[in-house]
Amino acid sequence: MTTIPTIGFDTRGVNQLEDGGAHSEPLMKAMVCGFKVLLPAMTVDEILSTPATKNPRREALFARCQRLLASGQCLWPPHWILELLIAEHFKNPLLFDWTKTDMRARVYEHAIIERDFTDELCVQQRKEQFELEKRFERMWTELRPKLDEVLAQDPAKRPASYREAVGIATAESDLLWGIGTELYRYVTGSTLTEAEIKRFMEVCPPFRAACYALV
Repeated sequence: MTTIPTIGFDTRGVNQLEDGGAHSEPLMKAMVCGFKVLLPAMTVDEILSTPATKNPRREALFARCQRLLASGQCLWPPHWILELLIAEHFKNPLLFDWTKTDMRARVYEHAIIERDFTDELCVQQRKEQFELEKRFERMWTELRPKLDEVLAQDPAKRPASYREAVGIATAESDLLWGIGTELYRYVTGSTLTEAEIKRFMEVCPPFRAACYALV
């Protein structure tokens, strides 16, 4: 069975298609004929978070997204996808297959097609995005002094590359497995052993990628 290539769009990509005007039409037609299009929920959220009164392009961008859905689908936000994967594994680890987990965000597709949102929702979405950004930044800012203290005592512990950071997180400590264990426990309330979390990472590449990203 032949599979068609997949292409995903962030907000910049959608804007560039819209900026291209008539020049973008061959690309739009090619995607309908030969690609599976993925439109992440985060892309939709970013367009949604600006009220129409402040972004006259918003309707055009949503119309562009609607056309992209002719050969594609929306995906849930990354943290929801992780929760879905973890929850599915928790139900039956032996039969778990991450490729069979439904990550399609049909509610986003409906909202795009029906324009099923209000300016009040857009304002709330924008507020929550900025609050989340501040909370994420604060988490890492508060961690820095603690790490600086450790590294001041032993400068050799500071990695000079991502490869070295991964080595420290896997070979020299339990950091990577600890991150995975905490994510799993947060969703399920269940704590896996190191061997179990390693096995889950082996059979679930998206989960493994998220843990490496946090490293």
